[in-house]
Amino acid sequence: MIQTAYWYLHGDQFRYDPFSADTLAAAGAGGPFAGKTTADVIAQSARMGWMPSYPTFDRNPLDLSDEAETAGRTVGEHVVEELKAGRLGFAGEDPDAPRNFLAC
Repeated sequence: MIQTAYWYLHGDQFRYDPFSADTLAAAGAGGPFAGKTTADVIAQSARMGWMPSYPTFDRNPLDLSDEAETAGRTVGEHVVEELKAGRLGFAGEDPDAPRNFLAC
């Protein structure tokens, strides 16, 4: 994960950013960034697989692995199923949630 985005999310810098994401677009205001914050665009890029984001999910990856083994699925199949069912989310969508805090 690029360090700028990492610290932007996990250092709560997004809370103090006065600019919207469309000010960063090459074409100017509007387009696909209209009405979004930079944090929204970072979370979207993680969801779409364009950029890695750590922590990735709102659950411990070791727990996901154990759950997959218990369910008799590969980890990849389990993660996709959990995402489709809405039981698993991306940590970048809510970096201030205690479950998404970085372990130091």
